[in-house]
Amino acid sequence: MRHKLFGSKLREMRQSMGISIKDLAPKLNITYTHLSNIELGYKKPSVDFINQVAEYFNEDKEELTILAGHIPNDISEILAKHPKDAPEYLRLKFKEQEGKE
Repeated sequence: MRHKLFGSKLREMRQSMGISIKDLAPKLNITYTHLSNIELGYKKPSVDFINQVAEYFNEDKEELTILAGHIPNDISEILAKHPKDAPEYLRLKFKEQEGKE
């Protein structure tokens, strides 16, 4: 249920702009009930919906896509080509970044 992270981020963005669910839902072409279910993590958003949200809030599409539990196509292709190398590479990169902070 990784998409709960997306729902939390969406709620945070919406609230920071002072927009209610009922006001935002029609701007994103969904019902407020469906939007609420996405925010609560009950429903996984589609990639098209994620793109709409990214555009509306001027946020990074890839970050929102990953928070929603989707893997961007180019990253998916890399993982498919290098299934053993990719996890170790990511672990090393994160260890390097943590050492710099």
